Amino acid sequence: MPEAPSFAIIHRDTRIVVVAKDAGTLSAPAPGDALSLPELIPGTLVVHRLDRGTSGVLVLARDREAAAVLAKQLSRHTMEREYVALVSGVIPTDSGTMNKRVDDRRAVTHWEVLERFSSVTKIALRLETGRKHQIRCHMAELGHPVLGDDRYGGRAYVRLALHARLLGFDHPGTKRRVSFEAPVPDAIERPADLAHHVDGR
Repeated sequence: MPEAPSFAIIHRDTRIVVVAKDAGTLSAPAPGDALSLPELIPGTLVVHRLDRGTSGVLVLARDREAAAVLAKQLSRHTMEREYVALVSGVIPTDSGTMNKRVDDRRAVTHWEVLERFSSVTKIALRLETGRKHQIRCHMAELGHPVLGDDRYGGRAYVRLALHARLLGFDHPGTKRRVSFEAPVPDAIERPADLAHHVDGR
C-alpha cells in the first residue's frame, strides 16, 4: 500500500472530476484516518466509493445537482462499472453470473475469465448492482476469493488484486454518455511472481 494518498485526475470540467486512485487511497472521508479524495480535491462530493485496497476509476461531483444526477444513475443501475481481478484457484468455466444477496439486498455480478494460471485466475467483472464489498463477497461465495483479501479468505498477495478499470455514465451537464478507463496495474495485469501461465484468450 502507498504510504501517502496517490491518485491521478483523468478528467475535470465544471460538473465532475474523474480520478484514477491507487490502492491504499480513501475514496470517502473516514474519521481519524488519512485524507480522502474529496479532501484532497476541494469542492468535490462523493458519488460512489471504492474500497481502500481497490484501485481504479471513480467520479466525484462538483455540485449537489451533479451528485444527485449521478447517484440516480447508480440507484437505477445504469452506470457502467467494469473491474479486473486476480482470484484464488482456477475457475473451470469461462463465464458466469453471481446472483446472491449481499447484506440482504439484491446483488448481481457478471464475470468472465481472461487468463488462467496454475493456481490463480484473472477475470473481468461487470457490476449490475453495487453493494458494499459485492465483488469480494461474490467471489468468496463462488470459492475463488480475490487475492490479498484477508477479510474474505483470499490468499496473501502484494495488494488487494481488484481494480476498477472502466466507468461509464451519462454526464450530468451534457447528458451525453461518457466513459473513462484507468490502466490495470502491473501487479494485476502482469503478475510475474505467480505460478506459470496455463491458458488465456
